[in-house]
Amino acid sequence: MEPSVDGPRLGRLGVLVGASTLSLTASFVGVVALASGEARGTTARIPVYVTATAVVFVAGVVLFEESRHRGRSALIGSTLVAAATLFVAGFGGEGVVYALSNPAAVFEVQLLGYLVSAALLGTGVGYWTWRNWELLRVAGIADAL
Repeated sequence: MEPSVDGPRLGRLGVLVGASTLSLTASFVGVVALASGEARGTTARIPVYVTATAVVFVAGVVLFEESRHRGRSALIGSTLVAAATLFVAGFGGEGVVYALSNPAAVFEVQLLGYLVSAALLGTGVGYWTWRNWELLRVAGIADAL
């Protein structure tokens, strides 16, 4: 069955791709800032990132348990969503802080081009994984995650 390509669906997908790419780009900027030693005051923000991750984990457990995904699937799904939250909240938060304090370093065309490209690739892989989770589960790959 062919997926529908109507205007509203395309709009929602565009927002999803844009938000994901922006979040991943900010996260990659955070990775660069931390790896280069340029991130400052990180320890003061870590409790915020950990709390956001914990809230998302608990919300995931509750929501998954209330759906058809219960037990082990709920725990695996919640853990994956929490790990993604930690990545985006932690590295993305650091990326935003770094971009605001060092815009010339972040908005250098070549570096930003690489980071946006990597974020778009990550968005594509994430979208495909989400849409094909059952295929991965049947193949035994999802269970390894």
